[in-house]
Parts: sequence; C-alpha cells; structure tokens
Amino acid sequence: MFQMIQLFRPIGQAIANLAPFAPRSAGAGRIAIPPVSSFASRVAALFALQEVACQHPARLTAEQAAWVLNCQPHDVPVLVVARLLKPLGNPQPNSVKYFAAMEVLELAKDRTWLAKLTNAVSQHWKEKNLHKKSRSAVLTENGKSLQIGLAV
Repeated sequence: MFQMIQLFRPIGQAIANLAPFAPRSAGAGRIAIPPVSSFASRVAALFALQEVACQHPARLTAEQAAWVLNCQPHDVPVLVVARLLKPLGNPQPNSVKYFAAMEVLELAKDRTWLAKLTNAVSQHWKEKNLHKKSRSAVLTENGKSLQIGLAV
C-alpha cells in the first residue's frame, strides 16, 4: 500500500491538495472528499486520507474491491466464481464477502490477471445474453409474431 501512495504522489502533497476541501460543508468531525477527475487521483486521495487517519484497511468489501479494480460491483461475484478473487475466510453464500486489500492491490498491478478478469466478465455476460436469447423463440404465423418460452 505504501508503494501505491509513492507511485502517485507524496503523502504531504496529497494532504496539502485535500486541505482546502476539509471545511467545505463537511459537518462536525467529517472530512469532505474533493471531486477528483482521474482514477489514479481517486486512488491516491483515498490512500492519502487513510494515511492521515492512520487507518490501513486490511479488508475490502465487494464494492470497494470493485472500485479498486475499476469494475462494477456486480462483476465481483463473477470473479469469485471464476476463482480469480478469493474472499477471506469461509463466508456463507448470503453473507457479506471481504477481500484482502493487499491481495487486491497486488492483483490490480498484474497485467495478465487483469486480462483474465476482463475475459471472465466478458464471457459471463456473453453466456448470460446468449441464454436469454435462446429462452425465447420467435415464430411467425400469418404475418404475426408470437413469443414462445422454451423450457431449459
């Protein structure tokens, strides 16, 4: 995690960039996060804020992991099923899944793993859309279209 911060910009500079935004409609005891444009700036701002608060997240939720990997939260279960991401512990199917932050950050640096991630998500949605199309057949009878659901 320290390497990620050093890659984007020094902590002091990140804090100095965030300082003007703290008083703006933050409320009591809260820090307003500034709007940042690029993904690298968002990651740097996130880690700078965690450094300031002396908090190092050891685990990430599915939404946080998706944000770090720059994918959608609904893609994370696809990655788990494809065995590209492994949740911490042995969670129940209906429970919140947590992921090791250091593992997710390391995987995000690996180009081949990112290619596998992209292929797994693409394949999942391709199969899901194909399955959806094959469930209904269109028959034409006397110029009229009829939708017939097929049992799968």
